[in-house]
Amino acid sequence: MSAPSPAPTLPVSLAANPKLSSWVKLVGDGRVAISPGKVEIGQGIVTALAQIAADELDVDIGRIEMIRASTAASPNEGVTSGSLSIQQSGRALRHACAEVRQRFLAAASERLGVDASLLDIQDGTISGPGNVRTSYWELAGDVSLDHDAIAGATAKIVAKRTVAGHSVQRVDIPDKVLARPRFIHDCPLPDLLHGRVLRPDISGARLIALDETATRAVPGLVAIVRDGGFSGVVADSEV
Repeated sequence: MSAPSPAPTLPVSLAANPKLSSWVKLVGDGRVAISPGKVEIGQGIVTALAQIAADELDVDIGRIEMIRASTAASPNEGVTSGSLSIQQSGRALRHACAEVRQRFLAAASERLGVDASLLDIQDGTISGPGNVRTSYWELAGDVSLDHDAIAGATAKIVAKRTVAGHSVQRVDIPDKVLARPRFIHDCPLPDLLHGRVLRPDISGARLIALDETATRAVPGLVAIVRDGGFSGVVADSEV
């Protein structure tokens, strides 16, 4: 006799942040807001997560609005490190979106009087036999996402994914090309100062003397700091 299959469990990040509405929200102008707890630092994860959401929800990726991670509002996924964003946030988001899709199919089935298994979703529009149709946004008032995720939601099999695994335009590239603020270090803070440390060219070298004359003539210099063999500068800009 074979052992019984283990009971399904939620992905780790979703178990820690089970409220569906903390991951997915329907926005009134035909968009879907996705809020992961990982941050984009140039590795392209925001685009990959948008692809996952678009696949599971059956919406065009252009409808996906990725909300930047915020300690005040985003799911608490700890840190962004170790190449774990897709494994952790991706799995959680795939499961959450799959459940959101199922909830909307159930609501559409009730409204249209058609069995959910006969309904199809194309770019957020839900249609069935007899040319009956509705959409995520028409049903948004009937479907509450303020519920904890359940472990039994079933995501699409790989063969039915049409966005994930394919090249799409990265979400973060336009801001970089057009020099718009994208990352936390792009955000100027009031009275922000910048520091740089003087490092030796050779390991084990010791600082014997330091000529500060030329450095003090540099515009924007705030201070020259020296403590034994340690030396650095503080200035009002990075230049």
